[in-house]
Amino acid sequence: REHEGWTVVPIPSAVSGDGTSTGVVDMLALKSMLEGTYKIHGEPLDPDSIAIVCVTHVPTNSGIINPVRDIGELLHEYNSNSFYLVDACQSVGQMDVNVKKLRCHGLCGTGRKYLRAPRGTGFLYVDEDIVSLLEPSHIDQQSSAAAKLGFGEAVRFAMNDAGGVNAIAEKIHSIGLKLQKQLQAIEGIEIYYPGTRSGIITFRTSQLEPEKLKEHLWEADNFGNQFEVSVVPATSTPLDAARTKVRNLVRASVSYTTTQREVLKFCERLQQILGETV
Repeated sequence: REHEGWTVVPIPSAVSGDGTSTGVVDMLALKSMLEGTYKIHGEPLDPDSIAIVCVTHVPTNSGIINPVRDIGELLHEYNSNSFYLVDACQSVGQMDVNVKKLRCHGLCGTGRKYLRAPRGTGFLYVDEDIVSLLEPSHIDQQSSAAAKLGFGEAVRFAMNDAGGVNAIAEKIHSIGLKLQKQLQAIEGIEIYYPGTRSGIITFRTSQLEPEKLKEHLWEADNFGNQFEVSVVPATSTPLDAARTKVRNLVRASVSYTTTQREVLKFCERLQQILGETV
């Protein structure tokens, strides 16, 4: 897309051995962009014209993990003058996010997701050598002191009471794989990107539309259990949806507080719902 002199160039996703998209940034394509051999409309892309490299660490619709550290290393290797921005909204709080290791100039995150902080909280990191060159478009004069305090407490809890990011990442990875294994055992369930190491698992079924399945899961079962899932619309990730032709998906997110029993109960309820629709 082009807008007022800017051109947005999507970095392609890598392709697996069977020809399907992995959803992960194609490092070879990015390397060719930095070398000046990548072509757009038949013309080579000038590496000096790349102003911003923006990468989502963990996309909301798939849970795949992009190699943001490798991307930072590659940009450094090619002495790129572009601003490297990492969207860590879905990753901060569930895995290690270290701006020094990533070599990023900017990183944005939200509080309400894996940090389990109040809604409406978040942060933006900008490298100290660059921050003086940036000017905010506006400053929000209205903010909640209580929410900010809650955000700080959520960070403290994650780093101390919950055992730190490495312990959290290990727990989420373990329980996430258990959920994927249970889902794969249910006939008619297709995981969008199986094998992800994050806590975001999205899936679909031909038996029910995602919105209807969400309604059923939110309804209390005979034991009073309710399962809070969300629907990821294809419009939330238009480039990926256009490439894979995927429609809306059901998203089930696990945290380090999720138990194996909860995963089993969720999958039992899901199987029951699908059985009732046959």
